Amino acid sequence: MSRRIGKTLVLSILVLTSIYQIAMLWFDYPSDRNFFLSIIDTETSFGDSNINGSYELFYPSKLATFYQTNGNYIFKNFDNQTNNMADSMFEIVKQALETGESSSGFVAMKELWSGQHIMLEMPFVINKKVLEENMKINSIWFKDSMAFDRVYIYPGEFTDDYMKLVFADKSLEKRFSCQILVSNIKQLNDMVLGYIKENHGLDEIRYISTKQREINRFANDILLPASSQSFDLTQTIYGERYFYGDNKRDMDSLENYVDYFFLNPEIAWSTANKDEVRYGDLEVVVSYNKDGLLTYSFIDEIENRETDLGSAYKAALKFMEKDTILNQTEFDLVNYNQTDDEVTFYFDYGYRGVPILFNNLEGDLGISHPMEISVTGNTVISYKRLLWKTEEVLIQGDPFEILYQRLLDRIVPEIGEEKIEDMYIAYYSENIDDGAYLKWVVRLSDGKGLVDYELE
Repeated sequence: MSRRIGKTLVLSILVLTSIYQIAMLWFDYPSDRNFFLSIIDTETSFGDSNINGSYELFYPSKLATFYQTNGNYIFKNFDNQTNNMADSMFEIVKQALETGESSSGFVAMKELWSGQHIMLEMPFVINKKVLEENMKINSIWFKDSMAFDRVYIYPGEFTDDYMKLVFADKSLEKRFSCQILVSNIKQLNDMVLGYIKENHGLDEIRYISTKQREINRFANDILLPASSQSFDLTQTIYGERYFYGDNKRDMDSLENYVDYFFLNPEIAWSTANKDEVRYGDLEVVVSYNKDGLLTYSFIDEIENRETDLGSAYKAALKFMEKDTILNQTEFDLVNYNQTDDEVTFYFDYGYRGVPILFNNLEGDLGISHPMEISVTGNTVISYKRLLWKTEEVLIQGDPFEILYQRLLDRIVPEIGEEKIEDMYIAYYSENIDDGAYLKWVVRLSDGKGLVDYELE
């Protein structure tokens, strides 16, 4: 590569600066979940227990608080407070699974909303294998047939001397519970109580549960915006591809960015044409094309190809630190796929807590999600990411109401008896050069994918 003068000095300064910042974060600032996950190792202690597994796999996509007084859920975007609460939720779930007393009776659905609680929703299903092999949680009562992607946590003040937990799937068809003596987890119980009371009455968007309200059009329990409230969201967002301006590629900035993916960028080669730039050495090839797709490929041999989910996710998180502009993008883990010697993690983007969906990524870019990372052994072998930078919106527009019933009235005649598997608000982009528009997004249980509808 060219233009290397001064880079070694700059990199040295950056390394020293990062060491200082890590020290400041560790000793002075409140814990941030993403930061903690990036440095945790298999011997890190958490609270009073020594966790040898991957607690970062327990990463809820939603953390919602339910209040009996109005029968509504409130959930906030993840910040330091909710990140810390999610960390505490893992310790509660871990203790419940390991030392809790299983309830043998059937959990009636109406019991889910019989008291104030925190509801966690996971991006994927957690079964016994994931608990034991990847999270290192051994439960004497959790059966092979059990699995969950939701957890309902009822603190002791509302359930006498016990903290109660209900595990369920999103359809709420499978439900099982356990309880822990409050005296065994008093500090964690008080933390949950405090969080529920602190957030009560806040001017937050309220959501209703479709199963609680017995709206039978839905296959799963979906949280939909309650009526009679205003949304303060911009209805259109725009973005642009990184390292392009006026349809010209900024080679200097791109090269500086790509350097961090190489152990020794000084010896890397590069080639470029109007459609794509490639950089490489004996181990790694990185390309960036005119459509905004970054592709990292590890091309050397991997001796130990044994791959487990927890170690793979740690390797993926560690690798993401090489992407120096990733912190400018909201992203969430939404799924993973595991084979004998490879795990691929899929991430979606967001803007101020609202998902961003891109049409036809597979056809246009060969990826199913805007960010995908594959791991074999403890090595990232592939990293693909749409480098799409959201432009900051300064003018929000007037607040508006979102009524789910209007959409149901409109689509029920179209879908007949077909059940709705998911329904939510998202920014939907038909073409990344044309922006993304706030819309309803619906997934039916027929497996045919997403359908977008205009807000009314």
